[in-house]
Amino acid sequence: MHRSIHTLIYASAILVSSISTTNALAQSCSPTELVKLLPSDGAEDGLFGWSVSISGDVAVIGSSGDSENGSAAGAAYVFRFDGTQWNEEAKLVASDAAAGDAFGGAVSVSGDIAIVGARRNDDAGSNSGSAYAFHFDETNWTEETKFTPADGIADAEFGFALGVDGTTVAIGAHLDDDNGNNSGSVYVYDFDGLTWDVTTKLTASDGATGDEFGGAVAISGNAILVGADRDDNGGNDSGAVFVFRHDGVDWSEEAILDPSDAAALDRFGFAVAISDEVAFVGSIFDDDNGDKSGSAYAFRFDGSSWIEEDKVISSDGEANDLFGTSVAVLGDNAMIGVRWDDDFGASSGSVFLFHFDGSSWNEEAKLIPSDSDVDDRFGSALAMTEGTALISAWANDDNGNRSGSAYIYDMNCEEADCLDLEVENLVAGKRATFTISRGTPGAQCATVYGTKAGQITLNDFSGYCATFSIKGVSQEKVLGGLNRTFDGNGIATFGVSIPEGTTGTNVLFQTAQHGTCPEECMSNLVELAVQ
Repeated sequence: MHRSIHTLIYASAILVSSISTTNALAQSCSPTELVKLLPSDGAEDGLFGWSVSISGDVAVIGSSGDSENGSAAGAAYVFRFDGTQWNEEAKLVASDAAAGDAFGGAVSVSGDIAIVGARRNDDAGSNSGSAYAFHFDETNWTEETKFTPADGIADAEFGFALGVDGTTVAIGAHLDDDNGNNSGSVYVYDFDGLTWDVTTKLTASDGATGDEFGGAVAISGNAILVGADRDDNGGNDSGAVFVFRHDGVDWSEEAILDPSDAAALDRFGFAVAISDEVAFVGSIFDDDNGDKSGSAYAFRFDGSSWIEEDKVISSDGEANDLFGTSVAVLGDNAMIGVRWDDDFGASSGSVFLFHFDGSSWNEEAKLIPSDSDVDDRFGSALAMTEGTALISAWANDDNGNRSGSAYIYDMNCEEADCLDLEVENLVAGKRATFTISRGTPGAQCATVYGTKAGQITLNDFSGYCATFSIKGVSQEKVLGGLNRTFDGNGIATFGVSIPEGTTGTNVLFQTAQHGTCPEECMSNLVELAVQ
């Protein structure tokens, strides 16, 4: 069982110096409901939760039916986590609020900036739409500007969907008519430190009447995702999603995303989300689990093109669930809303959590609130930030019929091991089998052993960055001869003869992958007694 760790690592440095791919550390999550949020002045038909957004410890929740300034003038509420609990911090209303504006129909927050849409504002004609920027100055939220497009028209519903990331805002006008009636558009604004200026107007390269481009919008860094769920690329109302990227000078269309199994009436693009180079798209009328059961698709940018990575559906899906009503993605975790799920009565709603394991997206949990009830429509809107999820139920009736509510969930994510190590047949005088999986194909790994728990760290030691949870790891404590190479499936297997006379000895084993620096790629710690 003895081999010099220095010899082993030196050999691996020669053999795998060309390998640079690493496995991201996966996070396994077990969400738990923390608190139910209600507005301090909630009322019947307030529709609190029609839209939601979260950034760090700040949540913004739209209440497009709020009637403080006239019937359905709308409002948005800001909640902040103080380290112990979530508190209502402010109620945002438009300085020129009017009945029927539906302010709060769309919200997005990034740091100290909140953007709120009012799709039925009538500055440029009935239902032409507008949006507002609010800034937090460490004390108060103040209205900073009102967005109205210079070429706004009646019934365009500018502000129907929107997103903000840093100092860039994208605002959809899904019924704009540049490419035909209701073809749709998206306006992009940038903040220069003093004012918000429109930088471009986005339209689809193949835009056509009725596409409703801009019905869903998401932004992450230099990429904007735009849904056009009534696009006809794959048949009538099959839907499509457009990716725009900023090259440092201008925004340009990078790709059109169409599902590989596109079909008429699927409404692909009803909801969109993007996190770094991963996009999720809801297709609410897809029929894999029955008519209008719904689905969602994952796409990943590989540096040159967007590739369809997976299609997900719920394990208990049924007709008319509308799985894909809302979508959110953050790292290796995605959440999908199912507003018409009926576990606790018709349209009580649910949310599914999916986790990416390095090759596919797998269902990990189903979320249903503790007080779920008929027609709550839980999952109609959702958002994620590190460690926290915000999920709405705008038809909940705690403050009257369809007054609305929202729920905060602790994601309870734990960093999972990068590699999986299994040890079998650890019997004195026999040959034990060691199997390491989830490695990078073609890379190599080293497995060490010891008899006591402890810690030793290697900082880029000939290509190894590793923290072993074993005391006394030394030159003699590496198993299996020279480093083992992962096959095309990311699996390495080897055998080791276990010495006679070791029965009852408690042994710990752990594996590290080579070539991952400065990150570590470690396996689980295996502790077994020799039989």
